[in-house]
Amino acid sequence: MPVPNRSAAERERHFIREWRKFRGLTQGQLAEMVGTSIANISRIESGQQGYTQDMLEAIARALGVSPGLIIGAPPTGRRRPGADSKWPEDAYYVLLTGYVGGGADVHFWDPRDRQGETRIAVADATPDMKALAVDGDGLAPTMRDGDILIYSENPPEYAKLFGEECVVVLTDGRAFVKTLMPGSVDGRFNLLNANPAWPAMVDVAISLAMPILGKLRGKWRKDDWYYPGRKTAD
Repeated sequence: MPVPNRSAAERERHFIREWRKFRGLTQGQLAEMVGTSIANISRIESGQQGYTQDMLEAIARALGVSPGLIIGAPPTGRRRPGADSKWPEDAYYVLLTGYVGGGADVHFWDPRDRQGETRIAVADATPDMKALAVDGDGLAPTMRDGDILIYSENPPEYAKLFGEECVVVLTDGRAFVKTLMPGSVDGRFNLLNANPAWPAMVDVAISLAMPILGKLRGKWRKDDWYYPGRKTAD
């Protein structure tokens, strides 16, 4: 949705710097993602230079938030939430439910563990959205270390997901990120890997397939975000 034209004074009231720092990005990294210069990012953040609609949308895409949020509110979530943590803007955050390892295997965190409260700011988030972090480079080049996968917990019927990347849960409880395809018999499915060199899983029984809606490149850093099983300095 286009953001209304704003006066020079109004253009100074934005939260680009705050959202960039919340993402753990330098001005140089943001500039590279947007396709502009560090000087331009610096001037926009300081209010010395206005932004165009195209520039605002490009920055918003790079930061994984909506343009309206960038000019309307700073990030409010904390990186290492404790028992008293609050998430007042739930419409803009999705829960990070676990991570994807090098074999495309999904490791879900225990939802009873309050330390698994990490959330990711996502533009136009809906209540059914959840997120997984990619841990390691085993899924390169389609998925890289630090990527965030956004998936839906409200999937359509399986036939509508054929050919799509999904978070697939097998009947034995194991979970993977795979491309869902029909199997040789009804009720069985083939699961293809992002890396074609790896063998497919053929005619497996599944209990759930949740479509991946999108990816945020390099938004998660193990050194910045706390999650169960890793120790970080406060």
